[in-house]
This record gives sequence, structure tokens and C-alpha cells, in this order.
Amino acid sequence: MITLLPEQTKKKIRNLYRRRVVVTSLFFFAWLTIVCIVFLIPTLIMSNEKKTHLQEQLLALENTTATTTTTTPLRITVASINKKVGLFTTVPQKSITVHIVDALVANKPKGIIITDIQIKLKEKNTFDVSLVGTAENRDTLGTYAKQLEEVSGFTNVTVPLNNYLKGTALPMTIELQATI
Repeated sequence: MITLLPEQTKKKIRNLYRRRVVVTSLFFFAWLTIVCIVFLIPTLIMSNEKKTHLQEQLLALENTTATTTTTTPLRITVASINKKVGLFTTVPQKSITVHIVDALVANKPKGIIITDIQIKLKEKNTFDVSLVGTAENRDTLGTYAKQLEEVSGFTNVTVPLNNYLKGTALPMTIELQATI
């Protein structure tokens, strides 16, 4: 294609095109910089806040460790830890809760399904035990309650009256006290 424009005009058009490309790229990079600043300033502020917060925590931790090391000598601390570790070695092989759960499960008839066992310390060797589950029928529930009353160490076995409804798959709650 032949252009009939004079050379002077062609140079002006080229220069104008180059200037527009430069101005457009400058505007694009300026816009990109502004967007980056807008998105990065909150992150910068949060990181500075976290840094100062962590420095404060480190300073507080250093202050507490400095005071604890000066107040109690290392020998006393080690003796205290050894004494606490010695308590763990004197604990019997089976814990108290295992004895209670074993007694509950050993006397459970076939029609009883236990879904929850809660054991709460009442006094030194007395525990409140709550059994939750389902019974096949009310005869099975009554049999289980009588068997629990006969177990040595279980007292005050109570079954709410609403557990004795007619039907099958009865929801049950049994409350009792265990003494070990």
C-alpha cells in the first residue's frame, strides 16, 4: 500500500504513536502500583502489629523466666519433679474407673445396650455413676437393675419410672453410687 503522506507527517505520526505507547504503559504501571499499595498496606500494618505483639510476649516470657530462675534453685525444682514422678509409679495397675466399668459390663444382660457411662467423684472413695442406653424390654431393665444392686460396692441404684414403659427398645437411665 502506498502512502501519499509526506515524510514529515509520517515522522509526526510515528512519534505520536510512540508517545501514546509510552504514556499508556506509564499509566498502566502507575495503576498497577496503586493497586499493589492498596492491597499490601493492610498486610504491612498487620505484620508490624504481630511483630510488636510477639516482641512484647517474648519480653514478658524472658521476664517471667528470669524471676522464676532466681526465686527457686534448680535443685529444689528437680526434687519437686522427682517427687511428682514418684507418685505415678505408685498408682495401681487398674484405675478406679476401670473397676467400675468392668463391674457394670460384667453384669449386663444380653438385651441391654449401654451408650454412655458418666463417672463423677462425689467424695474420697465414692462416685456417682450414670448409665445411659437402651433396654430390650422392661423385664431386662428390671433384671439389670437388680443385678447392679447385688454387686458389692454399688448402692442407691435408681431407675426412673418412665424407663418402665411398655414396648421394646426402651431408652434407659440408671443412676447409682459406687464405693471403692
